[in-house]
Amino acid sequence: MVYPNPASSDLTIAYKPETKNAVVEIYNSIGQQVKQIALVDENQQITIADLSNGLYILKLNDGKNSATQRFVKQ
Repeated sequence: MVYPNPASSDLTIAYKPETKNAVVEIYNSIGQQVKQIALVDENQQITIADLSNGLYILKLNDGKNSATQRFVKQ
């Protein structure tokens, strides 16, 4: 679960990883990776203030499972 959406400065990722290797990748609307963050907490905040306004795709992968979610940066 990713919230708030839309977001302006921070996103919170609520996730209970099955492994300690969970990684979040953020891609812009043309498919370029703009961030990669290792998750260390079950409710981790990610700063997105440095991203331009627009639509992004967040991919989470922990080695066993993966999930994709869109979010808007305002």
